[in-house]
Amino acid sequence: MIVTNCCAASSATVWFLIDWIRARKPKIEGLGYGVLSGLVASTSLAGFIDVGYAMIVGSVAAIVGYIFCDKDFKMLFKYDDALNVFGIHGIIGIVSILMAAFIADKNLL
Repeated sequence: MIVTNCCAASSATVWFLIDWIRARKPKIEGLGYGVLSGLVASTSLAGFIDVGYAMIVGSVAAIVGYIFCDKDFKMLFKYDDALNVFGIHGIIGIVSILMAAFIADKNLL
């Protein structure tokens, strides 16, 4: 439970900061997307990482999610994702599963 919470909190913080840097104002929508990104990323890793790695995974999830949910990125690749389902659930799910191969703790298995 703590790993999931830390992953979601770090993801929300990073997404919030990216919004603040790029748009010069933080958005509550971005905060929600950040929390959801962290929750999606922690789903495949919750039993296999500790809190430190959870914060790293959450930060990576926010960065990757922000890129794939950006309007310019969607226009570049010409895909329509109005609710950012593919960008958050699809891509972040794939990235977190790939990260599991490198950061999963063998002592927790």
